[in-house]
Amino acid sequence: MSSQRLSPAEAFEILGDDVRLSILQALKDDRNPVSFSELRERADVDDSGRFNYHLDRLRGHFIRRTDDGYELRYHGKRVVETVLSGTLTDTATVGPFSVEGSCYACGGALEGVYDDERVTIRCTDCEERILSIDYPPSALQNRDTEELMEAYRRWATTGMMLAANGVCPSCGGKTERYLFEPDNHLPFEVLVGFECIVCTNRSGTSFASLALRKSAVESFYADHGVDVETRPYWDIEPCVTGEYTSVESRDPLDVEVTFPAGDEELRVRLDDDLNIVRTVRERV
Repeated sequence: MSSQRLSPAEAFEILGDDVRLSILQALKDDRNPVSFSELRERADVDDSGRFNYHLDRLRGHFIRRTDDGYELRYHGKRVVETVLSGTLTDTATVGPFSVEGSCYACGGALEGVYDDERVTIRCTDCEERILSIDYPPSALQNRDTEELMEAYRRWATTGMMLAANGVCPSCGGKTERYLFEPDNHLPFEVLVGFECIVCTNRSGTSFASLALRKSAVESFYADHGVDVETRPYWDIEPCVTGEYTSVESRDPLDVEVTFPAGDEELRVRLDDDLNIVRTVRERV
């Protein structure tokens, strides 16, 4: 398999011009190719030669020329989406606001804050930080805080499952697993991370969060009236504290996670492929 890639410096150099960005944005709404003259008019460039120069810099990687005109390539679409989403330009602060769930440490109510492109959830009583994770500012548009957190839950869960299955949620590249010891504010001995070998995007999670969506764990919680499809993962204790996780071996990976519910608990064993290889369900 062969591919042609721009270096990061080349990509930034090409995109670092207002005229070229206006050309890309002028193509964003069209499913059909746009003619040279119409595209120049939309981009508001009077000089035909100057416009053609900038158009030529974009051709091949960000736009393509067809018999009927010009259209965005995949990379061009991603650039426009990034600009319009506010990922590069917007900043906002929202909250504090109430969040569904209770603190694993003291049972207190939770509150959330969106600031510095991160969602942070804390306990209102003991001030324990439950999580703090990057989240794009575009998620705030046209959503109240309840909708924001529901969207975050789905976004975070879907992205992590993709990464765990070898697919980068950012660029679609291949991910590789690694283990890491978190900083002091997280109550875990070790977490599992995934890094894209293409764009270097990194994400991390607990072993319990990965096991939560396995059928054995879903069925166990369903028997106790808990739907893990809709219950926020930060309201399920093993997902947010390492108290229920035991890493028996790192190489090869051998991890046991205990999920308590009512008068029962389910212990699951994860192998080096993060598959459940053993379950034990018993009353406590």
